[in-house]
Amino acid sequence: MKKKLNIIYAIVFFLSILLSVSLTVYILYQNTRTNELKELKDELALASMLDKDDLEMMRGFDVSLRFTIVDRDGKVLFDNFTDPASMENHAGRKEIKEALNGNLGKDVRLSNTLGKDTYYYALLMKDGNIIRVSKQTESILGSFIKTVPLILLMSIILIIVLLLVNKKLVDKLLKPIDYASEHLHRDDFSTQKLDVYDELSPFIRTIERKNKDIKEYIERLETKERTVSEILRNMNEGLVLIDPDLKVIQLNEAAKKLFKANMQANYMDMDIVRLTRSQEVSDKLKELVKTHKASSFELMADEDSLKIYLSPIESGSALTGIIMLVLDVNDEKKAEKLRREFSANVSHELKSPLTSISGYAELIKNGMVKDEDIKKFSGIIFDEAGQMLRLIENIILISKLDEKPELKCEEEVSIKETIDEILDLYKGKIDAKNLSVECHIEEGLKKNVPLGMLSELYRNLISNAIKYNKDGGKISITVEKRADNIISKITDTGIGLEKDEIPRIFERFYMVDKGRNRNTNSTGLGLAIVKHIVEDMGGTIDVESEINKGTTFKVIFKCC
Repeated sequence: MKKKLNIIYAIVFFLSILLSVSLTVYILYQNTRTNELKELKDELALASMLDKDDLEMMRGFDVSLRFTIVDRDGKVLFDNFTDPASMENHAGRKEIKEALNGNLGKDVRLSNTLGKDTYYYALLMKDGNIIRVSKQTESILGSFIKTVPLILLMSIILIIVLLLVNKKLVDKLLKPIDYASEHLHRDDFSTQKLDVYDELSPFIRTIERKNKDIKEYIERLETKERTVSEILRNMNEGLVLIDPDLKVIQLNEAAKKLFKANMQANYMDMDIVRLTRSQEVSDKLKELVKTHKASSFELMADEDSLKIYLSPIESGSALTGIIMLVLDVNDEKKAEKLRREFSANVSHELKSPLTSISGYAELIKNGMVKDEDIKKFSGIIFDEAGQMLRLIENIILISKLDEKPELKCEEEVSIKETIDEILDLYKGKIDAKNLSVECHIEEGLKKNVPLGMLSELYRNLISNAIKYNKDGGKISITVEKRADNIISKITDTGIGLEKDEIPRIFERFYMVDKGRNRNTNSTGLGLAIVKHIVEDMGGTIDVESEINKGTTFKVIFKCC
């Protein structure tokens, strides 16, 4: 920019000097011409009073005026510069014609060779001849050419001086702009200390203010972009922005994952089919482009159930884009299936004891039972009712756990006291099977848990160790603290589990082979309840088992 300004200024300075000098030359030329013509007219008036002899006397003098006498036929009679005999006839000359008509004849003729103007004045003399006075002067072009060296010299000197001055002025003029261009991106950008022209101050202050506003706006945009990116990145739901041509504008990682697409691929500006690999999705999007109406539908993607919501983005009546929200509904489908299975299992498990109770009660009612068998049948009805009651209690408990309430620590429970109470509760069953119990419980271990949860956990595990143990078997219970964890192990020497049964024992209503599980009065919900409680406490449960050698349950949870 500086170079361009300097060139422009140099051209302007040169043209200004050229114009000034030319105008001066022209004015001087006009003034000189006026004076020359006046002088020439005066000389003509004087010469017209002289005769030829007087004029002959002037040949010997060095004069700049040329006197010529011409007769009426145009023949040159006298000329103080040239021999009259060698001169051509002057009858056709303009100034001669005008003089013959009784007027003051005048003419100006340019000599291209000499670059000079010759001024002619002619007047009719008393004797009938015509006297003409002429004088050569520099033409305006000649005068100008003579001034060219002066013009060039003045131009060079003035341009150098003016360029030096101009450089300083331009530097001062452009300094704030150069400073702004170099420092605009820096956080410490400020024009307070800059020496600028008063006329530029508002402009510079405006730049500084706008720069600050732009930086703040960019920071807000970056903050919003980071927030949106974080939201998209942490969403479990898939979100895809699509243009009206069904090209992908934006998407998050969850969308790739749900559609089982290539996680490393960049789907920007690609057709949506490349991402979804579903003609159904493409058809639904095309329908939305036509109708501008939101829709939702379910899609199976490699055995996974997806719920897809499509919403139009409109500007006035024009469709500018489409939002596609993708939800994984596998858990909902599984939960719905579990509810159906749970209802069916509950119905089945309740039906068996109810059938037994109803059958024996009907026999007693109709008097078809001997007196000595009434006590036996009443005991069976009592046991079946107790089984029903336990089943209903377990169903209520597991239903509460399914609701996933926020577990609040409502009591601090001593683990040793809890296990001792459970062993006292089951002492009769332990003695009935002649089981030996070894306990190695670290003193002082306590756990903050919701009311009754810890007791329910150990009760179910110890109950299973008794139920599925062999007569004369052994139960080993160890509880110890390691680092920040409490580790509990309940081991029995019972019937054990098949390897393929281990992953299923925590399923609701699952029970091991009936041939190895006689007279246990199991509801099939105990271990499902145990797993629920352990997971709600943030712990883990593992199982090791071997057929006819026994089973070990290992539970780990935090101390507090």
